[in-house]
Amino acid sequence: MNKKFTLIWAGILFLFPAFLYNSGLAAEETVTVQLREGLNYISFPLPAFKDAGSFFALLQADKKQMAYWSPNATWQPDRLQYQYYVGETGYNDFTSIEFVKGYWVYLVNLQTTSLTFKGSPPFLYILYLKKGWNAIGCPVTKETQIEKALSPLIFGEDYSGVWRYSSSEAPYYQEYSANKKEFDTLMPGEGYWIKMLKDTTWKVTTDVTSPTGSIKINNDKQYTNSGTVNL
Repeated sequence: MNKKFTLIWAGILFLFPAFLYNSGLAAEETVTVQLREGLNYISFPLPAFKDAGSFFALLQADKKQMAYWSPNATWQPDRLQYQYYVGETGYNDFTSIEFVKGYWVYLVNLQTTSLTFKGSPPFLYILYLKKGWNAIGCPVTKETQIEKALSPLIFGEDYSGVWRYSSSEAPYYQEYSANKKEFDTLMPGEGYWIKMLKDTTWKVTTDVTSPTGSIKINNDKQYTNSGTVNL
């Protein structure tokens, strides 16, 4: 018996970028992600989970399934090149969870309406985006204006628009482009599609605030909120 769900809605199936994650130490942050009955398109705003099983254990629902698009998968029309996790041995195509990748999560008779993530964001993560459609997670841990959140990518030069899954009924998504501004911020925990104008390496760094005030180091020289300190 096939226990895996299939996504069939036209206009909401896109490619994931190749992904490389470099970890570092940063202050711990907390992000809450809202969930709803049926289909959710989410991302993991913090590297809080390393495996799908630990994530599934927190979900209280009668039925729960998870999927992501795998551009390297062997083409199978009935599965639309998706990889699945259903929490049952022998049916799972993947077990690990990647930071800032979009995942479809399907929930039936949901009792868990939100999840709180705790963790430290990396100093640097790199996404290799291809010309055309790419599926990404929200790259920030706070609600942020789209163009600022996607920096250093430049709207109109590197990408032409961003789309957000908003409903299981048509029209399915909201659009941010030169012609439409149906939403204008990215939310941590949501998945998005970005339409690239060219192949691009997207390097995103954690926003680290310099300390305020002043301190004295070794030779009595005073430091006042600068980017570097000469010891």
